[in-house]
Amino acid sequence: MIACKQLSSLLLFTSMGAGLAQSGGFCNYPMWTIPDVGTETRCDHSTGCPKRTTDCNDLFGVLFGDNCTLVCANDQRGDTETVKCIGNDVWSSSVLDCSRPVLAVAEAKPYDGCVPTSLGSQYPDIDSEWCDVNCFDGEGSLATACDPAEGFQLCECSNCVPTEYGAGFPDVTEQWCQINCFDGEGNLATACLEDNEFQLCQCPSS
Repeated sequence: MIACKQLSSLLLFTSMGAGLAQSGGFCNYPMWTIPDVGTETRCDHSTGCPKRTTDCNDLFGVLFGDNCTLVCANDQRGDTETVKCIGNDVWSSSVLDCSRPVLAVAEAKPYDGCVPTSLGSQYPDIDSEWCDVNCFDGEGSLATACDPAEGFQLCECSNCVPTEYGAGFPDVTEQWCQINCFDGEGNLATACLEDNEFQLCQCPSS
């Protein structure tokens, strides 16, 4: 049973909505009525609900001229778009493309593929284990001692780095590329091939 206070608020809001609809427009329940938008538990569109709204969830409605922000359900950290209530349950067109696949990012594992350079081999404490520990900082970026561009390189790794697309994924770091760009036989992985539309990493040999 709806409490009297809740019922009064709902009736007041409904009455306001009816008045606003007559004066300009009112869009009910944007998280379900915006085309292509739904929630994890409800979709009212026959063509599916590949989009979500980030700022209009759990609303009874929005006024004429109000905006709602949309994201793709499968990439909620990706591109956003704003749509506007332009009439009674009528929204401006949405052009956000949510058909592009989102690649799953493998969890980084300890990397054991960096080895001493000829210079590094001159130091008795610098071995493969030292290189494994010291070649990457806490954020997965290549350390100065292992960077071939620094001119004083103690260790060498595969030197694979994120592409512009790959850098859009927080987990795709230089260390992730070192780990995942080659299989156990030294073959370049699909995610690092130049002819892959969704290339995550760029390697010198690719």
